[in-house]
Amino acid sequence: HASLAIFALIAGVGAALVGRVRMRRERQRPPEASGGHSLTPVICSAFLVGTVSIVLASLTWRQGYDYKDLKTLWANTVRKNPTSWISHNNLAAAYIDDICPPDVLEAKVIPLLDEAVRLYGATYPGRMSEQPLMNLGVAYMRKGNYALIAGDRVKGEEGFRRSHEYFHQAMAVQPRDAGMRARIGKWFCDAARPQEALPYLQEALALEPNDTDALCTIGLVYETYGLRREAIASYDKTLRLEPARLDAHFGRARALSVGDPVEAMKGYRAILAIAPR
Repeated sequence: HASLAIFALIAGVGAALVGRVRMRRERQRPPEASGGHSLTPVICSAFLVGTVSIVLASLTWRQGYDYKDLKTLWANTVRKNPTSWISHNNLAAAYIDDICPPDVLEAKVIPLLDEAVRLYGATYPGRMSEQPLMNLGVAYMRKGNYALIAGDRVKGEEGFRRSHEYFHQAMAVQPRDAGMRARIGKWFCDAARPQEALPYLQEALALEPNDTDALCTIGLVYETYGLRREAIASYDKTLRLEPARLDAHFGRARALSVGDPVEAMKGYRAILAIAPR
């Protein structure tokens, strides 16, 4: 809708300039040469500008609500095209990105993703996209976390079990994608489940030994297990590949602070040199 408004503005300015030039020319011509100063071209230009501006402004107003936010945009797309798997997937992803509450997760997000999987299979028989599968993995991970926070350990563990199922289905679709495995490992690490993160990170590094996301996250997992030497080695390799990576600098300094505070202080000074504020 912004493009329509810009177009209307450009059209209006352009037509106004044309009208102004034509009016000036009319005034410069002697009356006997033109039969008098005619304002007809100017009036026609003004009418055209007004009509185009009104039409485009009306379209902009009507479509403005569709672009209120991502959820509204994709909800309207789903309504207009209910057989589009990507619209269902993206609407669910918009809810996930907003960290929706557990009732929305259960009532909207998971059904949208189940429908995205079904529609993709109907559109491309015998094939599958990793996108809704990855989002289902995230959704069930969130569901598990919510249940654990509420004190329901059984439902919590079931949520994480289902998340593993969908992540493995996604990895089967993309068997050589190291970045996917690194992201999954990071999500489990962020969920305070390092023992579940480790296999994904190891697989990511087996596919791509220089994946800095996997290297940095596995360093954190090693720290969690008290494996300081392995953690420092992982952070060191990350920094050789990506010298300005702050989370690797923080991790290295943190791991060093237990047994080598002098070297750790150097690490913290390096962080301040990279990001003074």
